[in-house]
Amino acid sequence: MMSELDKVKAELERARDEIKLKMHLAGMDTKEEWAGLEKKWDHFKANARLEQSGKGLNDAMTGLGLELQQAYKRIKDAL
Repeated sequence: MMSELDKVKAELERARDEIKLKMHLAGMDTKEEWAGLEKKWDHFKANARLEQSGKGLNDAMTGLGLELQQAYKRIKDAL
């Protein structure tokens, strides 16, 4: 059974992979936003495996995941 954080992570990975395929067509603003999101993605990915260490961390990581999800959607819609 997947946790909520695992589900968010799987959705983010799918969205991220799709966007990466279209990035070569993107404008500079979109590429700059992507670079910032990549830093957040790295943070999310590194800390997502620590979800068992406490509910506060899990909630924070889920919030970061949702923020990434919204930003990925915004970029995808712009492409």
